[in-house]
Amino acid sequence: MLDIKSDFEPNGYSEWRKVVEKDLKGADFVRKLVRQTYAGLQIEPLYTDAEPNQIPLPGVAGWDIRQEHVHPDPSAVRENIARDIAGGCTSVLLRSDPTGQKGIVLDSLEEVLQDFDGPVALEGGFRFAETSAKLLDYWKDKTPRGALLCDPVGAMVVTGKVQDSIEEAIESMAKIAAQCVDFDEVTVPKVSACVYHDAGADEVQELAFTMSTALHYLRAMEKQGIALEVAIKQFQFCYPVSTQFFGDIAKLRAARIMWNRIVTASGCDVSMQLHCRTSQRMLTKVDPWVNILRNTTAVFAGAVGGADIMTVLPHDQLLGLSSRQARRIARNLQVVLQEESRLGFVADPAAGSWFIESRTTELAEKAWQKLQEVEAAGGIVKLLLAGTVKQEINAVAEKREADVATRKYPITGVNEFPLLDEKLPETETRNPKPMAEFSKGADVPEAKMLLRRPSEVYEKFRSCAKGEKVFLLKLGSVARHTARASFAENLFATGGIAAVDGITVDEFSKSGCNCAVICGHDDDYKEQASNIASELKKAGTKEVLLAGKGDYENIDGSIYMGCNVPEILQAVMEVK
Repeated sequence: MLDIKSDFEPNGYSEWRKVVEKDLKGADFVRKLVRQTYAGLQIEPLYTDAEPNQIPLPGVAGWDIRQEHVHPDPSAVRENIARDIAGGCTSVLLRSDPTGQKGIVLDSLEEVLQDFDGPVALEGGFRFAETSAKLLDYWKDKTPRGALLCDPVGAMVVTGKVQDSIEEAIESMAKIAAQCVDFDEVTVPKVSACVYHDAGADEVQELAFTMSTALHYLRAMEKQGIALEVAIKQFQFCYPVSTQFFGDIAKLRAARIMWNRIVTASGCDVSMQLHCRTSQRMLTKVDPWVNILRNTTAVFAGAVGGADIMTVLPHDQLLGLSSRQARRIARNLQVVLQEESRLGFVADPAAGSWFIESRTTELAEKAWQKLQEVEAAGGIVKLLLAGTVKQEINAVAEKREADVATRKYPITGVNEFPLLDEKLPETETRNPKPMAEFSKGADVPEAKMLLRRPSEVYEKFRSCAKGEKVFLLKLGSVARHTARASFAENLFATGGIAAVDGITVDEFSKSGCNCAVICGHDDDYKEQASNIASELKKAGTKEVLLAGKGDYENIDGSIYMGCNVPEILQAVMEVK
């Protein structure tokens, strides 16, 4: 009988590396097999050992399923809450906005919460003092449970506004926290990484900027006389989860390690309350059904990473007010993963994985170093007001967008496998009735960062497309032209441009196209490309492209793996 331990010589990493380098036949090992994240972390092809991290977890099975409510009409919100709770949600998140553009036009909480007595989280943006007062008043004759979500720094980043000044806003948050020191089941300050993530930040920036924000809030709360242990218990952290499955698991684990280091240095022993929200940056307007798969991956990562609370954005969120079906899918996604897949019933299931342990350690160390740099430079608020944070995040976002343009960063349904004849789900149009009077706040434009979704550049082409077509002239046999013809068809479909197939110049003349793409084998190009391009131009084509690389007479450009797709789409759409 085969005995692996005794019948095979033990081999380590160095032996494995020698075999791999032999198979690479002189190609560079790092360039071929080592990946680098946007934060500069190296992802090795093989991990053989890692010191396990001690992740401080709360030790509670499952997580709180918290659905977000943004419908401007309070009566619609009340109905949605009833459906959500009946369908498995365990708490509600209300986003208040007196204009009705981003949330509920909320006059009183009784009108939306009259049938609900569970935990309530209320998001008020830069008007958090007003919304906190409403929730505290609502709790007067009840057991307070939930979150006031006071995040002046996060609100300043999203809206570019503060109530008076940012320091006064932070002081106001601390005073509200002082009012709530006796409420064991209420958190006050919210520290959000979503605001940086949505603007394009990498995972190191998310961790460093949130920890610096938390330190700023903690110092303000200490000035109000709140004991450190009480203040730390009042914090809620919010991190986005996305399709970067392993990266997000490592990020959540690293966040707990970093916060625990701060808490321990303060002489306390309090675990982090971690709220995960599916990434808005990853969602797409085109082929939105794929967002369901993205959300599933994100929730899986949140569960494995140890989320205490999770919120899933419905797959049709970017198209309007989400339908009842979309909200149900978002809710059931969590219920199925928690109750049927039992994801919430194993503490830190990633523990012991050499890959995830190594990535967690490296990420935590790099983020801690970045945090020290931020604090040495004066802290997050100073860097936000100076525009430094925006500049750093923009640099990362531009790298990611460049990869999306060349399809090195694939987005299913957008820059890969687009669906030209898709039927978008129906959503309700937002038609709010704003409050007559509300605070406008003070502008802080230097701190404001806009949502940067990588898919947007392709979505703009799709929305502007007016039936443009390209002609694919196929050379040679099916076996010789199919790969490049399929590549070309897929590439142009990303911009809403349909492909018309043909094998002769006469077919082009009847196609109604202004642009032609020659698709075939390199050997056929050498013999025919220049002549066919010349014939196509005589037949009236304004632009002749080649599927593949090569320098041939009468060819105006090429499409190939790694080309800048938006530039190609723009050029074709401008051909008249």
